[in-house]
Amino acid sequence: YDKLNDAKYDEIVASMMSLRKSTDKLAATYYKKIKQATGSKVAAQFYQLEAYFTSQIRSTIMESIPYIGEFDK
Repeated sequence: YDKLNDAKYDEIVASMMSLRKSTDKLAATYYKKIKQATGSKVAAQFYQLEAYFTSQIRSTIMESIPYIGEFDK
């Protein structure tokens, strides 16, 4: 991280935000499809599981990379 400039930090964060937005949009799309096919309860179960799995994956990824500035000391 010590070799990154402000523009690169902005690029990385923008990419992360874009990815999160598209992931959320995809989950919403499938929620609507599942709701239409099976009803609100099953769709809510899908959404709850999807949110859990997505959170677990994000957490695992974040645990494997250092925090920005962690090695500056």
